[in-house]
Amino acid sequence: MAYSNKLTQMARELLNIEADLPYRLDYSTERPTIDSFKLHTFTQMWGSTALGFGGFGGQAMTEARTYVFVPIAGNQKCFVYFGSQFAYEADWCEELRKDIDSQCVESVNRAGNSWVKLAYCAQLMLVCDMDADKAEEILDIVK
Repeated sequence: MAYSNKLTQMARELLNIEADLPYRLDYSTERPTIDSFKLHTFTQMWGSTALGFGGFGGQAMTEARTYVFVPIAGNQKCFVYFGSQFAYEADWCEELRKDIDSQCVESVNRAGNSWVKLAYCAQLMLVCDMDADKAEEILDIVK
């Protein structure tokens, strides 16, 4: 029974990601599809139900599935999701490869130190109704 519940949850997460991912792709030089990416997925332990997004969650330790979409070819970014929620995009690099190999990617705020464009900027703009410059300014302070 628990196995079936995990499969159902994973299927729901992937359907949500499938609906979200096309909005994140760069169509300026190519017409990428989901088949343009290799999917790496693994379970990761987080310090709270906030997963890798920061903030406070209700439970001390929470396990969640991480999905990393790595472009097979072309100039697309890598896309990282915690559960079915977009976390961040990143250029392919050695640090990200090591994180995938160790099945432990950085949280949103820690990954931003060197190799990732934070999704927080978009979240700040949406939730706090602020412009991009103000959101980037706040992120620079937080780093």
